[in-house]
Amino acid sequence: MTTVADICERDRISSLDIIKVDVEGSEILALLGAEKLFRSLSVGTVQVEYNVTWLREGRRPKDLFEFVNDLRYVLLATSPFGFIYYPKYVEGLDYFRMRNVILWREDPCATAASNRSYQVEHVSSGVGIVPHLPRRS
Repeated sequence: MTTVADICERDRISSLDIIKVDVEGSEILALLGAEKLFRSLSVGTVQVEYNVTWLREGRRPKDLFEFVNDLRYVLLATSPFGFIYYPKYVEGLDYFRMRNVILWREDPCATAASNRSYQVEHVSSGVGIVPHLPRRS
């Protein structure tokens, strides 16, 4: 199996702005194959599709939170209204409705931390906090 890290090493790619992962339930395995890139902060943003296919692989959202726990990335879920920021895993996130999740590297946001504002977002699955993230240049 060829991983993203293998391709980056082979082609001498030092950083990736964005990675889209949609591998029908094997997203965690794909992310683990690129863990070295995440640890070196070589990946800016990742979009992961989360749905019922995760069940076939025995995966849950908790696995995604554990993956990013010490990697300096935050989890944002897409919604029709913007992004929902999930600061930590809670059991209520285990419904297997299709959703796109963004892993956002924290440090691009750090410079705007003092200016960051939040608003409460009411969505069908509950209440989320939406960070107004700075645009990347």
